[in-house]
Order: sequence, then structure tokens, then C-alpha cells
Amino acid sequence: MESSLQHKWKTHFTALEVKINNNATLEKVLDQIINILIQRSLNTDDVKAGMWASLLEGNQRAFGVLILFENRLEYIGAVPGEGKLKNWEWDFKHSHIEKVEDTKLGIVREMQLQHNGKKFSWNGMKGFVPSTFIATLEKYWFKQ
Repeated sequence: MESSLQHKWKTHFTALEVKINNNATLEKVLDQIINILIQRSLNTDDVKAGMWASLLEGNQRAFGVLILFENRLEYIGAVPGEGKLKNWEWDFKHSHIEKVEDTKLGIVREMQLQHNGKKFSWNGMKGFVPSTFIATLEKYWFKQ
């Protein structure tokens, strides 16, 4: 049975457009991510934006949720074949982010992040990065 705290988190992620759309796999992954956030004693107010994303680090691809906090990004996702969730975290002060745009379609295809000499890239489930996520990211990124 879902607790009121889990329900509050699901409602918050839906408002951030991290929706499960009646997909059992997405629901299972999001439930696990919510449990991690609850275990860390985080509040929904701490999460400024989020998106379903595919993350690429070198040759390793993961699928999960990219979460924006006030001064950092965190990705919590699963690497195929590993069986458990993994997380990556980047603070704004030691990271550089660039948009990879498709000018013909007028979208941001992916975001690339450099942190401590490593390169990461991510995009959304539909092959682009949502503009609402980018706008919120830029709002907090430029505050730093």
C-alpha cells in the first residue's frame, strides 16, 4: 500500500512532467527512486525539475530520472543487466553543460555535461530534452 509520503512524491513528479502513463516498468522505476529520496529525508520542495532520461557515460547507457536540485544535478537509473539502481551526481561549480540543438526541428536533442574530465550526455524518452527542464536548469545554473 502506498504511503501518503509516496503519494506526495508521485504527485510532485507528475507536476514536473515525470509521468508514468500507466506503464508498469516506469512505475516500478519511479517507485524505487521515490523510496531512495524518502530514505535520504529529502522533501519534494528540494526537487526543482525532473525528466525521464537516457544517460550515456562512455559506452555505458542507463535509463532513469534526471533530477535538478538547487545547486546540483542527480541521475538515478538502471544500467541494463546490472539489476539495481545506480546514481550519478554533479555539482554546478565543477561542471560544464552544453545543449546539442537540432536547428531544423527547433529542439534540443541532448545535453552534454563535462565533470572532472568525464563526459556525460542525456536526452529524454522522446529523443529531446523538454524545454521546461532546460528553462528551470538555466534558472538555477546561472544563480551559481
